[in-house]
Amino acid sequence: MIPQISIIDIIRFQRKHFSFKTQNKACYVLTCRIHGESLFFYNDQEHLVKRGDVLYIPAGTSYSQSCEEESLICFHLNISGQVLPDIKLFSIRDQEKMCELFERAEHLWKKKSSNYEFLCMSILYEIISHIQICM
Repeated sequence: MIPQISIIDIIRFQRKHFSFKTQNKACYVLTCRIHGESLFFYNDQEHLVKRGDVLYIPAGTSYSQSCEEESLICFHLNISGQVLPDIKLFSIRDQEKMCELFERAEHLWKKKSSNYEFLCMSILYEIISHIQICM
């Protein structure tokens, strides 16, 4: 069964020398590093997230993160139905394409032109199709 997904927002973050803990994440997140890398610590596991990698973070998750310098784009999502229960890192073969998709969605979301929500959902499903290949 395909989960029902809606986009809350799409945000770009740029950080330098950043470290934090998140408790009980409020929403689902799908993020792509556009520049730099970051370390995620979750359930006694360490994940190095590099440029072009896609990271899925389920709602309710607690984790910590640190980076020296990074730029990333995040889809904040509402999802109902069957979902992955844990943080999952996807290393996509075509990193340029993945970064392009996230950047295009973020641009459309900020611009808010006609049908931007449908266009962003279309891009999100394209991203998910690339992720499915990695599973």
